[in-house]
Amino acid sequence: MRPGSAPELADLPVGPPLGTGFGGYESRHCPLPPGTLLLAYTDGLVERRGEDIDTSLAALAHAPVAVGNALPDIVNTVLDRMAPANSEDDVTLLAARTLREPLGPR
Repeated sequence: MRPGSAPELADLPVGPPLGTGFGGYESRHCPLPPGTLLLAYTDGLVERRGEDIDTSLAALAHAPVAVGNALPDIVNTVLDRMAPANSEDDVTLLAARTLREPLGPR
């Protein structure tokens, strides 16, 4: 989520599941302007038996999240809306925000 823009899903290449020992990952450059909110998640957040994954991805993209909210509040909002109560899969969500101003000398 870039400030002042609608949420969007990153166009990333598909690779083998992490931890399988298989390689073949491609890197992708995605410019993230200051204040951008990035959500990274496991498949358990968006995959449901009998439901097209595009439906869940659209629901995630339209979750009521304000870019400027505190990261713990964002994580709780998304998990409350998206995480199944009795999930058959792991559900992990990471929220990060790019700095609005560069860090100065310490």
